[in-house]
Amino acid sequence: MGASEPAADVQAERSLVSDHDQSVSHQSVSHGSDVPAGESSAPVDAPVGEGQPKGAAQLKVFVREVVVHDDRGDGRGGEFDLRFGVIGDDDVPDNRFASHWQSDVVSGQTFEVLGWLGPVTVTPAGGLLAVACAGTAADLLTDNPVLGGIAWLGPEEGWGVGRWWQTANGQHCNFVFTVVRGGEGDQPAPPFLDQPAGAPGPTEPLPVDYRAVFG
Repeated sequence: MGASEPAADVQAERSLVSDHDQSVSHQSVSHGSDVPAGESSAPVDAPVGEGQPKGAAQLKVFVREVVVHDDRGDGRGGEFDLRFGVIGDDDVPDNRFASHWQSDVVSGQTFEVLGWLGPVTVTPAGGLLAVACAGTAADLLTDNPVLGGIAWLGPEEGWGVGRWWQTANGQHCNFVFTVVRGGEGDQPAPPFLDQPAGAPGPTEPLPVDYRAVFG
């Protein structure tokens, strides 16, 4: 990972702003400081809400930072408008969440995001949690697509709970994130104590992989 870009040096929208379409949750994304959020483990049973299968667990994703490989500006820097998204079991209604993040970026640098996604529902029996990042880079004539990383986390990874991950399959950028148990409401940011592990996912993401997360 590159060195984190100081917040004061970048004039950008640092927050994740939740999308306002019918396919995603409309909860505002919260922020927090690096305060321990308690130990996490594999998903546990959560109260079963309407449309949720028995034994379902609610999970949230905390996106810490974006690692930019290609700013789409030929090395001159650019402006990214990204969507971060997460989806749980696809047989649960309205079980995805997506948010926007905007920032001036430069290739080879890392930029803080510090925002939450979710909650979404997974079933311990075999549910899959998918997290992705994609968007556009502003240009004088047109917006260029930005293809970020995609992670697939299932029972073998404990749905990613309790450790940090970094995607490795993004063409233009990747991101660092963790997964925690929890439903609606604010939570403090998890402490960043360990180097992130490589997140499992498709070797070369296809358009269908991004559509699966963002709809």
